[in-house]
Amino acid sequence: MSISKKIGKIAIISLIGLASLFPKKTKAEEIQEKPAVNLSLDNAFSNKYLFWGLNFWDKPVWQPMFNLNINYLTLNLFGNMEIGSRDVNEADAFVDFTYPINKINTSLGAGYYNFKINGKWVKDRELYTKIGMNIPLNPSIVFHRLFGLGKGSYTEASLSEDVEINNLVANLSGKLGYDTSKYREGRGFSHVEAGIKVPIKLTEKMSIIPNINFSKALARDLENEIYGGINWRYDF
Repeated sequence: MSISKKIGKIAIISLIGLASLFPKKTKAEEIQEKPAVNLSLDNAFSNKYLFWGLNFWDKPVWQPMFNLNINYLTLNLFGNMEIGSRDVNEADAFVDFTYPINKINTSLGAGYYNFKINGKWVKDRELYTKIGMNIPLNPSIVFHRLFGLGKGSYTEASLSEDVEINNLVANLSGKLGYDTSKYREGRGFSHVEAGIKVPIKLTEKMSIIPNINFSKALARDLENEIYGGINWRYDF
């Protein structure tokens, strides 16, 4: 046997030996490594449209939302239409990256808003960061920085908890907002809000989520509001 063939044979044996040092992945591990893709569609119907404690639209609205989640990355497309006039007055896009570290979720995201004001479309942009904890009451805080129409910032602290009621799971939530954006005249604490929603599964992929919320104004340029409705969700 020539020297080159001997070297080749030794190299092959060495590679086989090295490969045996690494455990072969199971089918389950290979499946887990594949990107987890989730796609859903929301169709929310509400008596009015509240945004950060502000009454953006005081008539019944339809708010469709398309949601695409790939592992830690989420894309949302959102729209708002007044039901009576069928006037589409908002179209937004959001991208979010959320990474879990033990019981802490950290998020970075960006939003692109399009509002129709007096018949003309006006743009706004935001960057935000959020920290949440997977502990009782699930506390979280999010900071939004706006660069367009609402130039300024908005910070919101929230709590939420699932409670079982007659074989249904109700989600109870509370929020406190601090607003320095140009969406309103004042600056400082804007509102405190309490809400409840109850997901009800109709089929394996379809559910309805009735909800009701109360927003208590903490600023003179805002008003107390009660709003709610029902959301129809389909998971593809």
